[in-house]
Amino acid sequence: MLIASTPNRTRLATWLAVFALIVIPAIVYFRVAHFDFIKWDDDKMLYENPHVQALSAENLRWMFTDATYNRLYMPLGWLGYALSIALVGLSANAQHLINLCLHIANALLVFAILREILEARAAQARPSSAAPTAIIISAFVGALFWAVHPLRVEVVAWVGARVHSISAISLLAAFWCYLHAVRNQSSPWRRPTFWASILLYAASLVTFPSGIMFPFILPILDTYILNRPRRGNPWRNFIGFTLEKLPFYFIVGTPLLVSLWGRFHNRLFHPLPQTSNFPIFTRILQACYVYIHYIWVTLVPIHLAPVYLRLKNISVTDPDMFASLSLVMAISIIAFFLRKKLPVLWAAWLCHLIFILPFLGLTERPHSTADRYTYLESLIWSGFLATAALYALAASPANMLQKLTIPLLSLALLGGCILSYQQTAMWSDSVTFFTTLIDSIRQPEDVAGLNARLAAFYLENNQLDNALEYATRALRATPNDMIALRVQANTYTMMAETLANKLPSEQINQLYRNAAAASDLLSQNEPTANSYAVAGYAYNYLHHLAEAEDRMSHAVQLAPDNPQMRLGLAKVLAYENKMDRATQELDQAAALSPEIAAQRDVLLDNWRIHALSAPTTTAP
Repeated sequence: MLIASTPNRTRLATWLAVFALIVIPAIVYFRVAHFDFIKWDDDKMLYENPHVQALSAENLRWMFTDATYNRLYMPLGWLGYALSIALVGLSANAQHLINLCLHIANALLVFAILREILEARAAQARPSSAAPTAIIISAFVGALFWAVHPLRVEVVAWVGARVHSISAISLLAAFWCYLHAVRNQSSPWRRPTFWASILLYAASLVTFPSGIMFPFILPILDTYILNRPRRGNPWRNFIGFTLEKLPFYFIVGTPLLVSLWGRFHNRLFHPLPQTSNFPIFTRILQACYVYIHYIWVTLVPIHLAPVYLRLKNISVTDPDMFASLSLVMAISIIAFFLRKKLPVLWAAWLCHLIFILPFLGLTERPHSTADRYTYLESLIWSGFLATAALYALAASPANMLQKLTIPLLSLALLGGCILSYQQTAMWSDSVTFFTTLIDSIRQPEDVAGLNARLAAFYLENNQLDNALEYATRALRATPNDMIALRVQANTYTMMAETLANKLPSEQINQLYRNAAAASDLLSQNEPTANSYAVAGYAYNYLHHLAEAEDRMSHAVQLAPDNPQMRLGLAKVLAYENKMDRATQELDQAAALSPEIAAQRDVLLDNWRIHALSAPTTTAP
C-alpha cells in the first residue's frame, strides 16, 4: 500500500482536502467576481424580473404559484434570486461572487459524498485494502475533477444559471443524508436522515428540477456501488431497494406535472416546444446523440459553448446520429457483460442513461444540449474516477499503475483548471459573450438571431450605431427576424430624435421612414402594441396622419390600459383636427395617469395650434 494512515494523518488529509477544494476553485474562477450581467437571460431571470426585486407578499405569492414565466415551477429558485438581491442588491460583481461561493459549497458536498461512498465500499471488502488516507485522497481527486471541469464554467460564470447550483446544494445534501441512512443493515425508514433526505430532495425539485431522476438511480447504487446486504434472488433485492424509495417517488409527481404544464404555457421563452413531425425513431437517434455528446464533452472539454445547435436539423441518414446509436448499444452491451467484473462501470452507465433522461429533448424539437445540464450528472463520472483512483492507490507499491496515478491525475486536473480559466473569459460581458458565440456558429440563420440579441443590448445601452449595424446584419440573413426588426425600428426612431438638430430635415425624415417601414413589417409578423405605436409615432412625425391614426388605433386596441398609447392616439387625432375624439382619448389617458391629467389643458392648447399649422400628407 502506498499510503499509510494514522488518525492524525487522516485528519490532516481531510483538512488539506477541504482547504484545497476552497482555494483551487476560487483561483480558477475568481475573475467571475469582476464580470457584468449578460443579456442571455440574466435580464429575464434577475435584473429585469420585477418579481424578485423585493421580498414582498405579492412577490412571494407569485414565486409559489407561477409556473408559466420560465416553463418550470421553481419557487425556491426565485426566492434564491430575491434573497441575493436583498443581500447585495443588483451589483453584478457581488451576484457573480455568490455564484462562486455556491459552487465551492457544492464541491465540498461532492467531496463528503465521494468519501462516504468509498468508505462504504472499503468496509464491504474483506479484508479492506484501502487506507483512510487513500480514501480521502481519492475522494478529493473526484471532487476536484468535478469542481474545476470546464463544464462547470457556465453555472459559475452565468448568474442566469444559478438555480442549478442552488438546486444542487439541496440534492447533494439529500444524497449525503441518504448515504448516512443506509449505513447499517436496519431499514433506512427508521433513521431521521432518510426523511431529511426526502425533504431536501423535495426542496431541490422546487428550486430547479435538474435532479428529478435522483431516486431512480438509488437502487442501482444500493446494488452495485454501496453493496448493501442482499438476501436471496438479486432481482428480488433490487425490487426491495426500489420499493424502499416509494416516499421519494410520491413527491416527484406534483412538481413534474406543474412544470410540464408550464412548459407548454410559458410566457418568457418562445416558441413553444414542438412535438409534431418528430417520429419515434428520430427521437431515439436524438436521445443517443445526447447521451454520447455529454460523455464526449466530459472527456474532451474543448470548444465548449453556451448552446449547441447540432440537433436543430437532424435526419435519420446523418452519419453521426447512427454512430451515436451504435455507440450507445455497444457501451450498453459491453458494460452489461462486464457487470460482475466491473460493477462500477455498469452502474455509472446505467446512472448516466437515467439521470440524463429529462435532458434528451424527447418532448420538443428543436432541442439544444447545454453544459449546465451536466452540473449534477458529472457526479457520476467523478465517482467513477474516485473509485479508479482508490483502486490504483490501493495496489501494490511495485505496481506501475500506482506509480503513475498521482502524476497523471495531477496533470489532468491542472489541464482542467487551465481550460476552465480560459473558458470563463467569454462570460465577462454581453459584447464578449455574443461576439465569441457568433464566431463559433456557422449557420447564418442562427448567427442572425445572435446578432439581433447583441443589437438589442446595444440599443438598451444607447449605442445606436452598433445597434443598427448588428440589426442590419441579422436582417440580411433573416429578413423577418422579430428581435432585429424591433431593434431596427426603435433604433431609427431614437437616432432621429437624437440627431434632430444635427442633420438636415430630409435625413431625419428618412430615418423616420425607415422606422415606420421596419415597424410595419414587424406588426405583420408579430402584432404588438409597441410595434404599432412606433410606426404611428414615425408616421405622425412625417405628417402621414391617416396612417398614424390607423397604427395608433391598433396599439390602443392591443393595450387599452396603457395611458401612453391613448395619449399617442389623442395627439394624432388632434393633429387631424378631430378634437372631439382627441379629447375623449386624452381624458381616458388622464384617468389612467395622474401625470397626463395634470397636463391635459396644456396639451389640448398645443395640439390645436399645431393642427392649424401642420400639413397633412399621405404615406407613399
